[in-house]
Amino acid sequence: MNLSAPEIIAALSLFSLQPSKVQWQPLGNGLINQTLLVDDNGDKFVLQQINQQVFPSPNAVVDNAMLINQCLKDRGAAYSLISIAPLPSLHGNLLEKINGQYWRAFEFVTGSHSIDEINDPVIAHAAASAFSHFSSALAPLNPALLKDVIAKFHDVTYRLDNLSAAVTLNKAGRVESAQGLLAQLNNQQDFITLMLDTLSILPLRVTHNDTKINNLLFNADNKPLAVIDLDTCMAGYLLHDFGDMVRSCCSSLAEDSPDIKQMRFKPDIYDALLQGYITGANGEITEQEIASLPLGARLMPLVLSMRFLTDYLEGDNYFSTQYPTHNLVRANNQFKLYQLTTAMLS
Repeated sequence: MNLSAPEIIAALSLFSLQPSKVQWQPLGNGLINQTLLVDDNGDKFVLQQINQQVFPSPNAVVDNAMLINQCLKDRGAAYSLISIAPLPSLHGNLLEKINGQYWRAFEFVTGSHSIDEINDPVIAHAAASAFSHFSSALAPLNPALLKDVIAKFHDVTYRLDNLSAAVTLNKAGRVESAQGLLAQLNNQQDFITLMLDTLSILPLRVTHNDTKINNLLFNADNKPLAVIDLDTCMAGYLLHDFGDMVRSCCSSLAEDSPDIKQMRFKPDIYDALLQGYITGANGEITEQEIASLPLGARLMPLVLSMRFLTDYLEGDNYFSTQYPTHNLVRANNQFKLYQLTTAMLS
């Protein structure tokens, strides 16, 4: 955690009447925002500092979340999961700025937990159904009403262009150490062309865009409770959401494991995710979208490999890292997953 105690107390002063008596601890293992679990004399809530390098318009992030929460609230019993509401500050604001940094707070779901790895097809089916249920419940919300908080977030050609620019600049002097992976990534044009043709016939939806499994809360019986981390919710395609679930659930290794020769794809988990996702959509998915889901499973590790490698070449400005080659390890890991997924599904 990079936040200092004075920074945290200053932020807490806007959300708690007695910030000096509040206890806090890091929450989750996200790579972007700084997130804390706060215990305010027995009342718990989540406090978060928004990463402005990733989200240059924090107000857009908050506005999108408000639209989504309102839509889910309006669905009533048609949405069976918990919709986690933002908490206003003592001044009644959903976003507060301190020393140039933006802070916000959320409800904490007592008795909930997240999962980083799934090996049980039953849990995989339930998780996929929950994420799909989230998207289908948002069908009445016009995607055009949401702001693009990260432009071209899953656009594979844009990510490849960014990677090429990072190679040209070689800002961190690391290109030489990434030559092998660069050659492999630049050799995926046939798949990229296939993806562009597929996307041209699919409808835009309101999508989560970051459906890794730890963005779902479970109860003590491992039943889904709530979809969380709505920061990247905007217009997108269902294959992106499905693909990110597969990416985070179907590898036998963590996404930053360097031991990629030991990586295995979990076909039973994939099958459970696919069936769960279709079931959870409750008819709010077209046949063309169903046919596109396996392509999404291939696309997302490829895109993330490009993003990790770009960040590595640029000096690790986007993703949090623990050592100098961390993003290079992640990039190699995700490309290996792309290869395994392609071999399994193509």
